[in-house]
Amino acid sequence: AVVCWSKPWEKYPADSSYFPAYVRGEIIISGYLATPLQDDRRSSKVEYLVQVDPKGWLPKWVVEIVAPDQAMNAARLRGHFIALSKHRPSKSLPMRIGGEEE
Repeated sequence: AVVCWSKPWEKYPADSSYFPAYVRGEIIISGYLATPLQDDRRSSKVEYLVQVDPKGWLPKWVVEIVAPDQAMNAARLRGHFIALSKHRPSKSLPMRIGGEEE
């Protein structure tokens, strides 16, 4: 499991006087949970959770347009592991991602 949240950054404070034209959003919680599949030791189910407060004023329709794209974070993670599997030094445990057999 990987869990993330916003952290204050002194170089760019949340105080709006520092960047008066911008609003800093907040990641309340975000993370991934990988669970091995019982019937295939080489595969896992990955769940992605994110709760963000964009702060400021955003129209609901903007949030609704962007929200579904967050699922692509799990797809990007999958792509990373596919690339990694092609370059890993040890092949002691075969890895199958998305139906690709070695």
